[in-house]
Amino acid sequence: MSNKKLNTVTPFMAPQPYQIKRIWSQLLLKDDTPKRSSTVPDLSHIMTQDYLAHRALPKLPTDHVHLNKKKRVSIVSIEDSIPLKIKLDEIVSQKQQQKMVLHCRVLQVANSMSSKNYDYTLKIKTADNPVQTDSGTMKRVAKGISAAHPRTSFSFHVEGEFQVICHIQMRSLNTNFVHRLKSMTKHVTLPQEIDGHLILESGKEPLHGFANKGITRYSLKTIPSMMVELTLSFWLELI
Repeated sequence: MSNKKLNTVTPFMAPQPYQIKRIWSQLLLKDDTPKRSSTVPDLSHIMTQDYLAHRALPKLPTDHVHLNKKKRVSIVSIEDSIPLKIKLDEIVSQKQQQKMVLHCRVLQVANSMSSKNYDYTLKIKTADNPVQTDSGTMKRVAKGISAAHPRTSFSFHVEGEFQVICHIQMRSLNTNFVHRLKSMTKHVTLPQEIDGHLILESGKEPLHGFANKGITRYSLKTIPSMMVELTLSFWLELI
C-alpha cells in the first residue's frame, strides 16, 4: 500500500489561459525600484548636476568670506597695495632730496675769436646760495686766442634738482694806437664789452648729470656773438 503511494506521480497541471494573463500582467506592472525609506530625507531636489560637479570643492560660509576679504584688504593696504614703480619712485625721490655739496672749479676762460686782453668778471649762482665771483685778465695765448687760467674753487649747498647759472662780463684792454691801426687795416671792429651766460640743469638724478662728469668745456651765449668758453670741473659730495 505504501509502495503504491511512493511511486505515484502528481500529474502536471497546465495553467489555464486566464491564469497566464494574470501572471503576465503582474510581471508588467511589477515595480523594480527600491522602496523609499521613511527615515532618510528626500534629497532629490538638492542633488543637482552642479552640486555633484562641485561637491568636492569646499565652500566657506558667506560671512567668513566677507571677514577674510576685509582682513585681506587691511593687510594689502599696509604692505602690498603700493605698486613696485611707486616704491622705486619714492626711493629715487628720497635720493633726489638728499642734501649735497656741489663743488666747482674754474679752470679756464677763453675767447677763440680775439687775442685781445680782456678783464673779466665771472659770477656763479645756484639754488639759494650767495653769488660766487671770480675776476681776472684774459691774455693772448695763441694767434687769435686769449685766455685766463684762474683755477678758482667754489662750493654750493644743493638739494634735489638745481640750476647752475654762470654770467660773465668782459671788457677789452687793448686801446693803444698799434691795436687801433691793426683793426683799421683789417676792417674788423671787435667789441669792447662782451656779456655772456650759461645755464646748467641737474635733472631729476643729479648724481648722473653734469655735476659728476669731471672736466668739461662749455660754450657761452654772448652778446655780441663771440666764441667764449668756460672750462669747469664739477663734483657732488653727499652729506
